[in-house]
Amino acid sequence: MSKPHISEGMKQLLQVGPKPNVLQIVPPRSAMRPAIRRESDKEDVHDIVAHPLASPTGPGGAAGFRNRAGSTIASPHVTNVYLGPFWGDKTLVEGFSKAIVENGYLDPLRQLNYGTGSGVYLGSIEGPALKSPSTFTDADARSTLTKLLDAGTIHGDANSLFVLILPDKVVSVLQGDKSCQKFCGYHDALPYNGRDIAYAVLPSSLCSGCGGEIGDFTAVYAHELAEACTDKVPGSGWVADDGSENGDLEAWILFGWGPPADPNRYTIQGYYTNERGNTVGAWRDPAAKHKGKTHVDLFSGPRTLTFSATVKSDAAENVVLLLNGVDMEMTPDAGTWSGKKPVPLDDSVEVFFEITGLNTTAWALEIDIECPESSPKLFEKKGEIGKPGGSGFKRAVAVPAEPCAKS
Repeated sequence: MSKPHISEGMKQLLQVGPKPNVLQIVPPRSAMRPAIRRESDKEDVHDIVAHPLASPTGPGGAAGFRNRAGSTIASPHVTNVYLGPFWGDKTLVEGFSKAIVENGYLDPLRQLNYGTGSGVYLGSIEGPALKSPSTFTDADARSTLTKLLDAGTIHGDANSLFVLILPDKVVSVLQGDKSCQKFCGYHDALPYNGRDIAYAVLPSSLCSGCGGEIGDFTAVYAHELAEACTDKVPGSGWVADDGSENGDLEAWILFGWGPPADPNRYTIQGYYTNERGNTVGAWRDPAAKHKGKTHVDLFSGPRTLTFSATVKSDAAENVVLLLNGVDMEMTPDAGTWSGKKPVPLDDSVEVFFEITGLNTTAWALEIDIECPESSPKLFEKKGEIGKPGGSGFKRAVAVPAEPCAKS
């Protein structure tokens, strides 16, 4: 197979950041070739060396765009981490963050089998405040996340995405390259306790290279959200042969997105799919969430048991299941959500569940205790929780004091 032709300008962009041969940044606006050329433009204004990226990219227009090694965020759980005072309308950004994660923007990725889709916005936290002016390196980003995880301020798992939002005049530095000059944001993944924890760094957009307006910031946020979900560890998920991720292929084509009564509420950009080219999910109301909580008595004495859980439903968009506060990290595969975790116990199990997107009752949940030779059921439930007023789970069988003892 012949190698793709990559312009000198594109090669320069690929050098920004620690991941070789993948564009893990939001390129500055100056890197883009306008879709329409005017007669008054200078001859070299569209030079591919100076302006290596063009968008929008149409269906099938990204050579070799495929999933390289399966690195996606199956069910995104997004948290904003403010590292000091926000430079714009924080209320707008918080409303936008919840909407872009939950209200349909990512729906086509689930529908077209890209291994991800709409998820849950968990809200924001205030991280350690940075002084302005200053710089914030990627090593600083990783150190900040590690400290927050170690302290239990945030919980990280396979579905987490932490968006680090920098104050104005704090310059993000990525291997010596500075935001506003070389990039407007980036994403990566932090190895932590055997997992890759996704994160993005979003500096202020109050510079000419990154647009200068709050709408440019929300567009960059959408760009990094789509890329982090489809290429969690940059270069190991959905990437084209030239190193472009899905957001790069549609970068800086900005438009309004919102409910039918306010279609231009937020400024966003789309993301590339092979089937549709520039792709955006239509606004929809957040899917219904069904919650429940219950205790089940087990036995006396502290111990740790491994539990496995499955939810079968073609309609579920997201499943959160906690046993004694332990997130089972439910992930989907062809209509079945599953998770397995060791859980510290005393004399009972507290079960919390939240299932999003169940507009019908055609679903079933089962929780088993993992034993060497058998797996006695702890709970099973079908259908009824999806109805208004559903009351939670019923214990399937009495659990003995020694659930894994041989009979």
